[in-house]
Amino acid sequence: MYFNELDNLEERVERLIKESQDPNFTIYLLNMKKRIAGQRQQANALVEELNRNEQTYRNNMDYLNRQLQQSMQMQPVQQAVEKPQAQPVLQDEEKPQEQPVPQVIAQPQEQSVPQVVAQPQPEPVHPRPQQAVQSVAQPQKIKQPKNTAEFAVGATVLSIVGSVFILSALVMLGMYFMTGMLKGMIMYAGCLLVMLLAELLVYRRFPRLGMTLSAVGIGGLYISTLVNYLALKNFNQWVALGITLFITLVVLLLSRKRDAAAYRILGMAATYISILMVVDGSATNGVIGQAEFVTISLIAFIVNLMCLFVPVKKAHTAIQITHMALNTVFTVLAYFNWTDSDGLYNSVGEMWHYPLFVAMSIVIMQFIFVMQVRYTYRQIPDATMDCNSGICITYGLSTLCYAFLIACTTDFIGMVGRDGVAEHPFLIPRLICSAIAVLICVIPMLALKAKQEKWFIWYLLNLLVFVIHGGSNTDVEFYLCLLVLLIASKVLSFTKRQMLCCSDSVLTAFCCVIVLIDWENSYAVPLFVGLVLSVLCINYWKTYFEVLLTYTIAFYCAWHMLPMLELPVFVGIMFVSMLIFNNVERWHGKGIVVHNILALMGQVVAYLLLINPIYRNSYLTYLCMLIFGVSTIVVCFREKYHLEFKCKPLILSVFLTYMGLVVRTGYPIVNSILLMIIALGCVGAGFVIQRKNVRIYGLVLSLAVCVKLVVYDFMGANTLQKTILFFAVGVLALMIAGIYMVLERNRDKLQHQEVNEV
Repeated sequence: MYFNELDNLEERVERLIKESQDPNFTIYLLNMKKRIAGQRQQANALVEELNRNEQTYRNNMDYLNRQLQQSMQMQPVQQAVEKPQAQPVLQDEEKPQEQPVPQVIAQPQEQSVPQVVAQPQPEPVHPRPQQAVQSVAQPQKIKQPKNTAEFAVGATVLSIVGSVFILSALVMLGMYFMTGMLKGMIMYAGCLLVMLLAELLVYRRFPRLGMTLSAVGIGGLYISTLVNYLALKNFNQWVALGITLFITLVVLLLSRKRDAAAYRILGMAATYISILMVVDGSATNGVIGQAEFVTISLIAFIVNLMCLFVPVKKAHTAIQITHMALNTVFTVLAYFNWTDSDGLYNSVGEMWHYPLFVAMSIVIMQFIFVMQVRYTYRQIPDATMDCNSGICITYGLSTLCYAFLIACTTDFIGMVGRDGVAEHPFLIPRLICSAIAVLICVIPMLALKAKQEKWFIWYLLNLLVFVIHGGSNTDVEFYLCLLVLLIASKVLSFTKRQMLCCSDSVLTAFCCVIVLIDWENSYAVPLFVGLVLSVLCINYWKTYFEVLLTYTIAFYCAWHMLPMLELPVFVGIMFVSMLIFNNVERWHGKGIVVHNILALMGQVVAYLLLINPIYRNSYLTYLCMLIFGVSTIVVCFREKYHLEFKCKPLILSVFLTYMGLVVRTGYPIVNSILLMIIALGCVGAGFVIQRKNVRIYGLVLSLAVCVKLVVYDFMGANTLQKTILFFAVGVLALMIAGIYMVLERNRDKLQHQEVNEV
């Protein structure tokens, strides 16, 4: 009865495990199943112990009965009843363990019933009573066998090794010895027999061994199908594909019933391998017909849907990741195995099945991704995106593979071999492919609602649309595609989703590079306008987008100007960007100082390029550069722009000196005169603003100009130029000296007044 109850309890637990959708409850049921197995072992041990003790008790009772009969024959019955009434009871109360025999002997007699009732602690008859009681009261102390390396090797490794050898034997048997329909059917019968014995008999006593033998039988069924088709030629590819589909459906249902992840993975992998081998064997010159291709696509679609809607609860996430990986690998292998050597067709109608097959595979990937993400959030209410890291990584890698496949399967120009390609070839098929891609991606995004994982699908959509139209030989289609993607990315940037930062930044950078590389193309103008307007859509990573867009706009505009205006336009855009991004609160991010420093570095490089002799006599260039340089130092070298320098007047003096040196007029004396004017201005401004370093700089500059006159300018000038130069420099030098004299006299007068007051 007890074992029947355990069997009923075990069946109930098995049923609940199959129905459970809560992982915590499933874990509890699995632990309960282990406890039932332990109770069964303990009950068996107790039965054996009870039988052993019962036999001992029977032997003791026989011995005591013989002793009782002998004593009753020696003494009268009245003496046997009267004498032990007082003393044995007291002895039993004092020493209950020393004389157990009279108590047990008296139990079957009518006269001893009152004595037995009066005993406070009746003792058992058989020897070692305490050990028996302890063994019954504490069954949990029975030691369970431990899983050692020996059992792991014996149960797992040897099972796998044996399975591999058996499958190898089946392959060799079918490929080299068997011929004819009868022997082919014997292979099926043998595999089915192994599978039935494993499931009906072995699995109940040894589940692990039963699953291993079932896996051997399942693999044998797939191998038998390939052998019957490839080697024995018992049926054609249609029958082989049908049998493969039937075997797979049975395996998937069995994996659901047993809740076995191994069955599910084995069924999916074997199906893909069988399809590839069957189709490869039926291909003519490496090419298969559209009917075969469509059939294979439908079989793969049915198998994938079966895996999705008849799931295995055990190792659910691992199965979904494996399913997605196998689906992607199968699609890639199918493309490489089923394209002809030249990849040329007479029309688009001959190769429409390739994009359709890839689209079907992408749909399956979307199903797997959506269902796994929703399953995680359903099982773990407070789950985060980290809980789906495995499926997200697999989805990202699959995305790259599908982008490559889409680029290959929609290359209509390269795959269609016919002359006279039109100006806009196959635009309609590409637009249809884009519409299908949008449909495939938007619907799963809506299914995931507010979950962050849906933006992985957005990355896939960007890649698919770009690779479909990116291979076009028409610039208008290529740039229009980039513009549409850029607009969509900037509109979504207002949501400020962290998942969109990378896609937006990469797409914007790519558009900037394309615009700068192909800056002479007129079709790039709308994309450039889109980049300029995207400044209004900077919502995150402000420093990155500000620097990227500023330099892109500056280079693009400068290259479209006259050569003499390239540097002024570039410097002017840098200056304007500093003004805008620092004064508009919306763009004034924490890293604005980085933008200011990089913009300033760009200006410095532009001013260094003024040394180039091509700017000789280009006075407009020097004037514009001078204005922008002075404006930058005066306006932007402040605390508001994070460029506060204590020596700003000295920096302005050095900048003016540099501009006076690099300006090329054809007459070196003009540079010397300009430098003396700058030196005079430095001395005067230094006294006005009370900056000693500026005064000293002006004084040193004036002396350096005088040296320059003697060493350099005097040698190459004619008499008139020398006269004008010496006169102008002399006047300026006297003016500097006069400034110092006046200031020195005022200082002495001020000191004299202070002494008199004291």
